Amino acid sequence: PTVTDPVDPVVDPDQENRETVVEVSVSFEQDTYTVAEGDSITVMVTLSVDPQRTVTIPLVVTNQDGASSADYSPIQANVTFNSGDTEKSFTFTATQDTEDDDGESVALAFNTLPESVSEGANTTATVSITDDDLPAVKVSFEQATYTVAEGGSVAVKVKLSADPEDTVTITIGKMEQGGISSGDYSGVPPSVVFNSGETEKTFTFNAADDSDNDDGESVIITFGDLPSGVSRGTTDATTVDIIDDEFGDPEFNLGTLGAFWTHTDDADGNLLVGACSGSGSFRIIWGAREDRRGADEWLAHITSHGDFSSDRHSFRESPGFAPGHYEMNGTVRMQGEGSLTIRVRGRFGDIWGTWSPPVGLFCLHSLDQGQ
Repeated sequence: PTVTDPVDPVVDPDQENRETVVEVSVSFEQDTYTVAEGDSITVMVTLSVDPQRTVTIPLVVTNQDGASSADYSPIQANVTFNSGDTEKSFTFTATQDTEDDDGESVALAFNTLPESVSEGANTTATVSITDDDLPAVKVSFEQATYTVAEGGSVAVKVKLSADPEDTVTITIGKMEQGGISSGDYSGVPPSVVFNSGETEKTFTFNAADDSDNDDGESVIITFGDLPSGVSRGTTDATTVDIIDDEFGDPEFNLGTLGAFWTHTDDADGNLLVGACSGSGSFRIIWGAREDRRGADEWLAHITSHGDFSSDRHSFRESPGFAPGHYEMNGTVRMQGEGSLTIRVRGRFGDIWGTWSPPVGLFCLHSLDQGQ
């Protein structure tokens, strides 16, 4: 019989060299890192499973917020995983310098990924570099705004966030607005000096009293160049609004006085009242803006002259009037002849309107006597 040799099966020549391809995803372990100048951190890159092969992940580095390549040591271009690896790390080192440049950051991301590798949860990571040269002490005004009537004064406070532990001189600058001149105010010093252990200083802003109808004047007070070891705080400028005490036409619609007997209205928004002792309430009504929108918030500025005084006021929408009409309710205490000046202004969103011209309440003993 004829013997037939067995036939070998057909074999793909590349089959023996072909690796099993495992689907993996790559991710940064964290999406944010923080490092101080001169220090280093470890950035970890992870794979979802063992790749069972060599996988090279390319990196992209982008400078942000004023950072440059001089602010950190060179970063490797790739992260390479071998079979059995699921974590690889590299070191990010921030350069030590003498500049005040806080807020710099570096964005890390993956470049084009190899076949069978997809993006994981954290595809980017941001490294924030904190500046160790920034001063530990910050300077701020206690308030962003102050209001003072003509002839009055207001205390403006400057504060340090911590003990300066040395003598520190803070230069003061100012910018005049609304037609104000140097003769309309005084008391703003060219600088304030803090000694060791001091964190607060106060100066007095004085508003001059004049006979001009010049409402809308204000002064913006700022800090000049700061000394070494001091940086600007949150409130690095304050505005002082000067309220004119001269009577003028009212900007808002005026209504009746509550418990007061109105003797007469002089047509300039000034109301004469007949009671000069005890207490009573008053009401001022004003209409909405042209778009019928009421203000989001109202402020009142009340100045007393003589023995006429006020200790309370509030705002509420007035029922019985068209929508958007508002009223101010207040209580005054009278101990003799005098007058009361009332101004209001509203806030619409982030914008404050100008102060209204004053509305005056007068109390004269001659009225009680029927004169």
